[in-house]
Amino acid sequence: LLYKNRTPIEFENISTLNDGSQHVYFTRREPLFNESGELIGLMGVSTDITDQKLREKLEIDNQALNKAKETMRFWAGAIAHEIRTPLFSLAMMGDAMGKFVAEMKRQEALFADQPAMQKWIQRMEKTPSNIAEVIKGMNHFVDMSLMKISPERPKMYELKPLDLGAMLNEVMMGYPFKPRGEKSERDLVHVNTAYNFTFQGEETLFKHLLYNLMKNALYFIREAGKGEIFIETREEKDFNLLIFKDTGPGIPAENVEHLFKAFFSRSQNGTGGGLSLCKTILQEFGGSIACESVFGEYTTFLMRFPGIKVSKG
Repeated sequence: LLYKNRTPIEFENISTLNDGSQHVYFTRREPLFNESGELIGLMGVSTDITDQKLREKLEIDNQALNKAKETMRFWAGAIAHEIRTPLFSLAMMGDAMGKFVAEMKRQEALFADQPAMQKWIQRMEKTPSNIAEVIKGMNHFVDMSLMKISPERPKMYELKPLDLGAMLNEVMMGYPFKPRGEKSERDLVHVNTAYNFTFQGEETLFKHLLYNLMKNALYFIREAGKGEIFIETREEKDFNLLIFKDTGPGIPAENVEHLFKAFFSRSQNGTGGGLSLCKTILQEFGGSIACESVFGEYTTFLMRFPGIKVSKG
């Protein structure tokens, strides 16, 4: 073609060098003629454009990534809106329930001879605040998810020093333990905070973290028909440690490494979001979570918190 058209040609080709690496070359070849117009030779120049090609590919990949991020931000915002809308309705219902229960309390004398009704009112008294706590936790979860996609978004919650012992007490008092024969599942949980510490966190997120671990452990204890829960604290060199151990069925070794991945679930009706969220919460607090388990014997979650103040006893 070069000789026939008597014009230069340009093309790119890939060559494999002696070390096995592949390089891209831009080549230009053109015919040489004498004064009579006769073809007397050929001149060619090849330039290594491997780096240029890599930069071009990187630019294309970055453009595709930015487009994907924009799409993700759009859908994340839309999903967040769809989640917050029913939460707002739920909050209004919780507020209405609170007013109703308060009115029932004011007229408690009317039910003096109805112990079942009095017991029902006492149980319902905490329901509105529990609903508000759940809604607050869900809104925080939405905020954290949006911040992961758009780090420039301002936080809608503030981290502050929290006393671990006090937080554990609130969790134990607020968790809805189920009846267990004549007793309660609360009797299966043993808490030892002889070593107490303060950590940087957020109350609702921390409660959500512990509620999730408690819910999972009690579910599998029920399924296995055996087990108890032991919560304790320890001091490490650079971190304070919160240990959550249950002696239920344990976890198969092949599942342990997948526990904190989104959408991985061990329960039949699980969504696989709980432990993934626990990991996100601990990271938000500057800490970490890990799991150790022996199938058939126990499961232990180790939560490490950077200590900001320590008290013993």
